[in-house]
Amino acid sequence: MTYTVTNSWNNGFQGEIAIRNVGDAWTSWNLTFSYANGQRVTQGWGGRFTQSGTQVTVANESWNGAVPNGGSVTPGFLGSHTGTNTNPTAFAVNGVACTGSPVTSNPTTGGPTSTPTTRPPTTPPRPRRRRTRRRRRPDRAPRTRTWVAVAT
Repeated sequence: MTYTVTNSWNNGFQGEIAIRNVGDAWTSWNLTFSYANGQRVTQGWGGRFTQSGTQVTVANESWNGAVPNGGSVTPGFLGSHTGTNTNPTAFAVNGVACTGSPVTSNPTTGGPTSTPTTRPPTTPPRPRRRRTRRRRRPDRAPRTRTWVAVAT
């Protein structure tokens, strides 16, 4: 499990949480964690975010609930804060506490605050887009070249 603050500004921040399944396959997942300094999740993607007080819950979407052993999901979010934006330290997936030290980073402090216990998941390369020829605009006549022969 990796919690990362990817961007930060006056009273807001953007983050992502990489959740890696190291056990039996999941048909659904539910992540819980708590903020210590009154942070609020204002928008989320890749999961359904709800918050009650300091407790945040992220549940799977209909399209990303099945996670095989070794698979991962990475929900992202925008948040707000007043004062210190301390990263959460305790996480649980499907009611089971995440063990090891989660990797947390914050752009204002310059990087990771602990060493990961497992290798973070890699993202597959994006498929290359096929280049296509530009179509000639119908309102333009094709270019023609005129050659003039000069006798000497």
